[in-house]
Amino acid sequence: MRDHPRGCCDGCSADVPSAMVMSRGAKSPTRCGRSKERCDGCSADVPSAMVTPMGAKSFMRPRRYKGIVVLGLCLAAMMGFVGEVAATRPSAGCGAKPPATPGTSITATIQIGDLDREYRLHLPSGYDPTEWTPLVVVIHGYTGTAEKVDSEYTEFSRLADEKGFAVVYPQGTGFHVGGQMITSWNDLACNASPGPAGPICTAEAFDYPTPPECGAPGECDWCSCHDDVGFIEALLDKMESSLCIDRDRVFATGISNGGMFVHRLGCDLPGRFAAIAPVAGTLAKGFNCAPGSETPMSMMNIYATADDTVPFDGTPASDGFFYTPTTEVMDLWASAESQGCSISSSSYPTSVDGVKGFRCVQRTGCAAGVELVDCAWNGGHDWPRDGETEFASKVIWEFFAAKTAAGNTFESASTVDEVRRRIAEQPRDTSWWNVNGEAMAWNNKNLNRLFPTVNVYRSGPVRELVRKPRSEIDDFEVDIPGGTMAFAEFLRSDLSTCMGMVILHEGEIVFEDYPRMEPYERPIYWSVTKVLVSSVLSVLEDRGLFDIDNPIETYLPELTGSSYEGITVRNILDMATGVDCSEEYYDRSSCYYGLMETTGEAHWGEDAGDNPYAYIAGLRVGKFAEQGSSFEYGSINTYILGWLVEKLTGMPFQDAFSREFWTHIGAEGDAAILAPRFGVPMFAGGFLARPRDLARFGLLFTPSFGVVSDRKIISDEHIVMLKNGGRPELLANARGGPPDEVTGRIVKHNVYQWDLVFTNNDIYKGGWAGQGLLVNPDRDLVAVFVGYSNDDESELDVLPRLRQVLSGVFGGDDDPEPAGEEP
Repeated sequence: MRDHPRGCCDGCSADVPSAMVMSRGAKSPTRCGRSKERCDGCSADVPSAMVTPMGAKSFMRPRRYKGIVVLGLCLAAMMGFVGEVAATRPSAGCGAKPPATPGTSITATIQIGDLDREYRLHLPSGYDPTEWTPLVVVIHGYTGTAEKVDSEYTEFSRLADEKGFAVVYPQGTGFHVGGQMITSWNDLACNASPGPAGPICTAEAFDYPTPPECGAPGECDWCSCHDDVGFIEALLDKMESSLCIDRDRVFATGISNGGMFVHRLGCDLPGRFAAIAPVAGTLAKGFNCAPGSETPMSMMNIYATADDTVPFDGTPASDGFFYTPTTEVMDLWASAESQGCSISSSSYPTSVDGVKGFRCVQRTGCAAGVELVDCAWNGGHDWPRDGETEFASKVIWEFFAAKTAAGNTFESASTVDEVRRRIAEQPRDTSWWNVNGEAMAWNNKNLNRLFPTVNVYRSGPVRELVRKPRSEIDDFEVDIPGGTMAFAEFLRSDLSTCMGMVILHEGEIVFEDYPRMEPYERPIYWSVTKVLVSSVLSVLEDRGLFDIDNPIETYLPELTGSSYEGITVRNILDMATGVDCSEEYYDRSSCYYGLMETTGEAHWGEDAGDNPYAYIAGLRVGKFAEQGSSFEYGSINTYILGWLVEKLTGMPFQDAFSREFWTHIGAEGDAAILAPRFGVPMFAGGFLARPRDLARFGLLFTPSFGVVSDRKIISDEHIVMLKNGGRPELLANARGGPPDEVTGRIVKHNVYQWDLVFTNNDIYKGGWAGQGLLVNPDRDLVAVFVGYSNDDESELDVLPRLRQVLSGVFGGDDDPEPAGEEP
């Protein structure tokens, strides 16, 4: 049997402007309706939300799908429709008696208009009507049947028993020609010639029989004109009402004409499917389509390099028909209007790599949870097989197994066993952060499981960040020992321990990757927390609530008589106090370790203090320099500043930060700050938040602040001060020597708790173990990254490579200070 690929556009009239017909404004007549009339678009008398590319009467109702990216047909008239997306919940059939015995297959029918449509259902052997079960829809090809695609082509029923998912095999409509049953699917474009790119076949193309429901034959016609999308939608409703289906995990695959129809299902019913996997089938030339960007959906597209029935490269088929090249399919799905991927690709490993030359690549940087995978094998127009053994079903299910539907792309970052094991492994007689490697990576993402936290609250609607990936960022070659490497590859390589990164330009996400975490996780940012404290103080300073040139005891009289008496707020902000309380993490007799015991940042014993405010007020240590003359990094300064915020606002710091910032930036989630002892937040290093949300905070320092806030929270005066108001002599005279960046004359100064302000006005704050926040008001850039340390701390620093990329893509190289002048 030859499974020849071959799709009808019904319900149109010629009264609609061409802008409603083509997504790119092209005007092309399409043959619509059983009367075979020619038209330019869907009827202007029907609201676009109720028009479908099929036009069948049973279709004239609101549908559960959203706008579609389309080239051709009256399908594009639905581009603006925002409909109801299927709820991400178990189906109504949970608890019902199943229609088939688990481990067996049945054939049944469902009425669609005047037709009884047939399907074949296989329930897995372990089916439990109380447990949510994934569902795979398998579509046969031209002249095929539901029974044969089950028994002769694929192994989905066997896999279903093994893996625990249900399978339904819909049957296409057909008619007899010369004793043969010709079955087909309405795949969107197979009866719509000529299309936007002209006829879909040559004048000498094979003349396939036209299904009787289509009326008089037209050029290049060959497939059904029935309401097949309506059939599938009704079939899904049937499955969900009679079975316990996980509505977040419904998938579709099919071969040839069935693969073409699967493409259409991805466009017409994106809210009903989590992923699709068309095999040996793309749509007719000029009729490419993809789901809109509001509906994340994954796709694995499989083609054969020697397929002359549906050639993968757009060359004419052996029967004279034209099809969309797979590269154009992937480009449209990867576009900003659809899944927002970059144009770069990377290898996508599968369990069948190398079998008959099978290999896959994936687009990088797609919307969260989305994978776009293109797979090739050395074969012809067939379900991929090695001799008599098919192997595509396995790899397709492996692709489906990790996917969930639009609106619920959640994947757990930990197992129950891992959580118990990691908590049990925490050190008993030393600080929890005295571990590196995978243990540190897990800790850095799960500190809320280990210690008490205080909440930082969001409010109002989420301010969405538009995704416009820049492939130049992925592909930019950064320096590594012995050569260079593409930036995205570097982040995912063993040279890096970056867990996640977000880059914004002009308020839009131009790069986002989470190589070692999930986007929703709230990792710790360690010392990046310090600039949250100083930012609150910048707001309070603008309000005139304190003067940074006054000594700290003006506002914290408790510090009178302490080592900090007489130290100005400015010198505390710039870490230029001269107080001899070095950042010592391991010496339990040191000044700073004693403070960490009081906050719970360090391991504490029964005799340790428990009040950081009293501890600081009681400090009597010497000085290593006059205040305002030398920089020394010291987190104790930030504890004093956090205390100052609390004194000036009359509330705990986390509430002040919530009031002044987090409730105004449209954050996706609440944040938190570690507070291991007595509810006192770790002002200097305990902030936990999603990377995107910290990036929203960073936008407040750029001209694009309006993307997240209705008002300007960080004043222009403060930004100017950050760029130009630092004191270069502090870093030049730093205790222990100046940083390398100062020696290299690419840094101007530190200021207001920010570590480094570079000569190109990159303003940067880093964290202890691979975290960072970079803002550049001049170039309208924000970058956030999080990470951890290897066991041997062999990872390469992210910051210099990030800055290399930002300068290379967006301009603004450092302008070194002239030699002989103060840096």
